[in-house]
Amino acid sequence: MVKIRVDRFIQSRRKTIGLEVTSGGELVVRAPYSVNRNLLQDFLNKKAGWIMKKKALAKKRTDINRDLDLETSNKVLFLGKYFPVKIHRGKRVFFDQGFFVPETDAAGKKKAVTGWLKKEARKYLNFRVERLAGRLGIDYGRIRITSAKKRWGSCSGGSNLNFTYRLIMAPAEVIDYVIIHELMHIRQQNHSKKFWKEVAQAIPDYKKYQRWLKDNGYRLVV
Repeated sequence: MVKIRVDRFIQSRRKTIGLEVTSGGELVVRAPYSVNRNLLQDFLNKKAGWIMKKKALAKKRTDINRDLDLETSNKVLFLGKYFPVKIHRGKRVFFDQGFFVPETDAAGKKKAVTGWLKKEARKYLNFRVERLAGRLGIDYGRIRITSAKKRWGSCSGGSNLNFTYRLIMAPAEVIDYVIIHELMHIRQQNHSKKFWKEVAQAIPDYKKYQRWLKDNGYRLVV
């Protein structure tokens, strides 16, 4: 039997045992104050397969991101494709089948590329929201571009829409799915069957794009 190592053990007033494998591969166990140690060990043994699978996936993702680190690989995603990052003698960042940034260190390159992506995300997302909302007959408020790491988009009060700039790194079809998802929340502020039915009517193969985000979302970083 594989010995399960617990990296963080958190007790609270919760009633059930919860497991989380972080992006760094750490196993976090959350349990009630009254948890029985033998019961906890039995629970971990039963979940051993799931835990090892999640740890292997976290390691794979970490290795891939390390290989694509801007300092070593000089590659960044834009609209679903990797493009090289190159140095030029100018003072501004521009894109021409690659990212051309002023000569600087790794931190400077990251800041320059991230800033360019944020500007492009603002232009592109505003354009696509206007197009898709018009097609669907949905009125919306303002659009805000964020630096969120765990949420692709959200719909707040007043029909305002929020999107992380990281979306600009995803394929166009995936971006459209996220936009439609949030636009539909203006009509249905929940994830009911009616909500998903309306999403499916607007984008029939939306599940394919959901899967893409689940499998590849961790790549959408600089």
